[in-house]
Amino acid sequence: TKDAGGLRAAGGSAYLPLLYATGPLESALAALREVDAGGALKSRLDGLEAIAAAVGDAATITLDPTERHGFEYQSWFGFTLYAEGLRRAAGRGGTYRIAGSEEPATGFTLYLDRLADIAPQPEAARMVYLPAGHDRALAASLRFEGWRTLAQLAEGEDPRELGCGYVLVGGEVRE
Repeated sequence: TKDAGGLRAAGGSAYLPLLYATGPLESALAALREVDAGGALKSRLDGLEAIAAAVGDAATITLDPTERHGFEYQSWFGFTLYAEGLRRAAGRGGTYRIAGSEEPATGFTLYLDRLADIAPQPEAARMVYLPAGHDRALAASLRFEGWRTLAQLAEGEDPRELGCGYVLVGGEVRE
């Protein structure tokens, strides 16, 4: 629960520095390097630094060495993905060993329902009604430009009732 008092009471005082080595990657790595007196974490910290260098400015990276979120299968580090405009995690993942082998792997899950909530919504489709005898080549070029078309099937149809906001009149699209 990241409770410093509880950790101390449980005899885990040696782990307290991990609780405080949290935050922006550079300061968190520096704090972890300070407590890594024997060099046991050096290769891991160097690896995290290399990953961050590859990501560059494409994302803001923070580090929390105590974050586990129930992924017991993880073999090295776990991560949480956040997206601008989303108040909850957009996904989670980490490193692990493929079952039945020692092959290392990295995987993650994106929570698509959450991402859909913040995704840009497409414009409403522009639907144009094509009256009988319309210019087929012009209708094809409208579809190529992104218009949806609906051709007249019977006399007396109301384009608005059919979901069309536009009508092809002569060679021109009119609202």
